[in-house]
Formats: sequence, C-alpha cells, structure tokens
Amino acid sequence: MTEPILLDLMRLQELLRATLDRAARDAGLGTSEYVVLRALAQTPGLSGAELARVVKVTPQSMHGVLVRLQRDGSIEPGPHPTDKRLRVFSLTRTGKAAARTASAGAKAIEARLTGGLTEEERARLSRSVRACVEALEAAGLQAAARDRR
Repeated sequence: MTEPILLDLMRLQELLRATLDRAARDAGLGTSEYVVLRALAQTPGLSGAELARVVKVTPQSMHGVLVRLQRDGSIEPGPHPTDKRLRVFSLTRTGKAAARTASAGAKAIEARLTGGLTEEERARLSRSVRACVEALEAAGLQAAARDRR
C-alpha cells in the first residue's frame, strides 16, 4: 500500500524547511531574513505589511526582522511613493551580497532536490506543485468567504 501523498508532501516540506534554515544560517541569516532579502532583491520597495504577507508572518514578527536587517545594514527604509505614512524597504550593497549568498544556497538545495529528474520531469513537477498551491489557495479563499457569512 502506498502512503498518502499528503504525508510525503509534509515530510518534503519539513526537510526543505530544515535544509533552507541551515543554508540561511550558513549565510549568517535566519530564514525570515533570507526570504525578506530575496523578496526585496526581486521586488524593491515593498512595505513591511507586504513583506509580512510574502514571508507569511504577522506584521509584528516582520517588524523584528526588519529591525534586525536595518541594524545589520542589509536594508534601508525609504518613503512610500504615494503614501507618506508608509515606509518601503530596499537592499543595501551589504543586503544584495547577503541575498546572493543565500540564493546560491537555495539554488544548491533545488539542484539536489531535482537532480535525479529530467528537464521535462522538473517542469511537470513545477506545474503540479503550482496547481496544488492554487487549488488550496482557492479553497482557502472560498472557506474564508463562507466563514464571513
């Protein structure tokens, strides 16, 4: 009898998280710090609330991450282009270097994860995982709408 895919995915998530935590630590970062640096490398000028959504933490937790990254000289705050009450963040030279180092670790993890797959299998896995995420997100939105009624 085969194990349910949910258990396999949960184990994979656990292993990925532990491996990413280790790679982030090797780069001198926590996982949340790494994800923030990666997000800002891809999309400069995000607010604290936007970063909290990306990292999937509370705004209060994100505040602590942002304080640490500012103290370490990895990010710098600036004014929001349209809402002067908000602050947005961008990477400093130090932050860009840290993001590159951590990204190299993440790429190595992905290479180990998919090393035994063909290009076609990697593409199919990517599409399948994305479809699963979208299905659960859609179900979550529907459930949230029902709960509000």
